[in-house]
Amino acid sequence: MSKALEFYNGEIERLQNEIKNLKDKIKILSIIRLIIFLATIIMAYFSYKAENMVLMIGEVVIGLLIFIIIAYIHNEKINLKKEKQVYLYVNKKGVSRIEGTFKDFIEDKGEEFIDDKHGFINDLDVFGRNSIFQMINSTKTIFGRKILSETLALKKLPSKDEIIKKQEAVEEISKKIDFRQRLEVKSSLKNSGKKDVDELLKWANSEGKANKIFEVIPY
Repeated sequence: MSKALEFYNGEIERLQNEIKNLKDKIKILSIIRLIIFLATIIMAYFSYKAENMVLMIGEVVIGLLIFIIIAYIHNEKINLKKEKQVYLYVNKKGVSRIEGTFKDFIEDKGEEFIDDKHGFINDLDVFGRNSIFQMINSTKTIFGRKILSETLALKKLPSKDEIIKKQEAVEEISKKIDFRQRLEVKSSLKNSGKKDVDELLKWANSEGKANKIFEVIPY
């Protein structure tokens, strides 16, 4: 087993256990919320019947505060579970690429970029099912997806310097697995594909000493 496959499988097992534990905690918190709500209503009712308005108001205020705190924790656990599920998908996607099963796992095939008049993209399966695009695409913006398609289709031949810079950027980011996955997960959760990345690109290009890795991050 390759180191990459071993890493992905280890992460998948860990994430599945974490997601299971989070689901259990979410269920428990849901029950606690219900109990607090019902208990507050019942205690406030009896205090009202006893004509003890001060006690009733105190019970309602305290019950409401506890309910809000539990609701906040409950919501945080739900968001964490969603994040872990995206991490799980990212690692399963990594396994599918190594094992060659990505064609049945990764949905984005880039079929709209197929051009019958192009010189080589159809012969080399650049786009479509079981294509290069389907295998390597991890872009999270519309702009980045377009740039990847144009790069694969060689819409513009890169210069030697451009090739070297991209190779250096890929080499650097390939060693930063945690950073790479966190970036993909956060981008997926925030729906960054709908956002404009022009400002970020301008900033990255204006920084003379900017890390090479920022040349690929916006996509």
